[in-house]
Amino acid sequence: MDDTGLLKPSLDGAQSQTIYSVGALIATAFFAGGSAVLVMAALNSHRLNRLSRDIVWILGGLLLCGALLWVGYLWADDARTMRIANRALGFLLAGGVYLVFRPYYRSMSVMGREPPSPYLKVVLALLAGTAFNVAVVALAVASGA
Repeated sequence: MDDTGLLKPSLDGAQSQTIYSVGALIATAFFAGGSAVLVMAALNSHRLNRLSRDIVWILGGLLLCGALLWVGYLWADDARTMRIANRALGFLLAGGVYLVFRPYYRSMSVMGREPPSPYLKVVLALLAGTAFNVAVVALAVASGA
């Protein structure tokens, strides 16, 4: 049995796109929470040309993040509690995003492909996630909640 071609890509010379690492998801979860994780998920979806398929759950996650921030603003005793809850939500979403992209991470591992440098994209996700968080809290304050 000839198994020399088992680990070759099945399309002639087509290379699968690499996505940003799990470490990038965890860093964004820690520093900016769930909304930044969802920005990284959108970037990974874009790299895989599947953003049109994933946009529904990404926007749903942003809606969830916004709702939880709003409720957290109403009920939290202090900013520290909100930060911890936002980070916890970020880690939960990072786990969910990992599960969605797990086949791609495994494929990259099997093929020996390294993820691209995430530094610029992580900074972008941190800025976008923080801007989203600030906007939601500002809306909660402005509404008189």
